[in-house]
Amino acid sequence: MYLAKDAGMGFSYVLIGHREGYATLYGHLSSISVKTGDDIEAGQVIGKSGGAKGTPGAGVVTTGAHLHFELIHNGTHVDPQSLLSHE
Repeated sequence: MYLAKDAGMGFSYVLIGHREGYATLYGHLSSISVKTGDDIEAGQVIGKSGGAKGTPGAGVVTTGAHLHFELIHNGTHVDPQSLLSHE
């Protein structure tokens, strides 16, 4: 894993590196269950989503509780639907 950042009342997130230049970012976490440098396995709990405005992990501009998800390939943001199954 690349980075786990607990920002208290700010934007808390986990950034995970994958093979072939991919990375995923999971943000607005109310708690984080891993730490920077941990090996992460498929299905492992990395944290709890939350992120309602004014709560830990959310940041001040959050519009409501949700999970922020990003897919990155070789430093460029990619539409995650391009890799997710449509079945």
